[in-house]
Amino acid sequence: MQRLQTVLLQHRRRVDTHIDWLFENPLAPDGRLVTFRTGQSWHDWPALARWDLLRLPDHRRRYLTFQGDLSDNRGRVRRVGAGHVAVSRWTHDRVVLELSFPTPRRVLNLDLRRIDRDRWLAMHVKPMRRVGSSIPRAGAVQ
Repeated sequence: MQRLQTVLLQHRRRVDTHIDWLFENPLAPDGRLVTFRTGQSWHDWPALARWDLLRLPDHRRRYLTFQGDLSDNRGRVRRVGAGHVAVSRWTHDRVVLELSFPTPRRVLNLDLRRIDRDRWLAMHVKPMRRVGSSIPRAGAVQ
């Protein structure tokens, strides 16, 4: 499985603070970043059975390393985690991946499922060893 970069950004706005989770798209690893928002602290993810995610528009790659004030009074982001994801399944309504962070050392096996247009549910799954990959080739129709 291909290891893709991921980052967790704490996004502070006037109205709230949340986590933006961004990772490289396995179908376009040099393109824009898949982006989700959650109100759950990433420190709590290992203890949660499931939690809600909101799918945001894909973000520019600069957010893999960016920290600081956002333009147009959209708040401030601070990098709180960085690591890798290895995707074993990728469809329009489901993503199964291994999320790993070197510091502190954490590995989470997650199943992300679309609930409706932009709402997703993240759940823990047992790690699975697979032969081959179910990631479709660029241009493949599912």
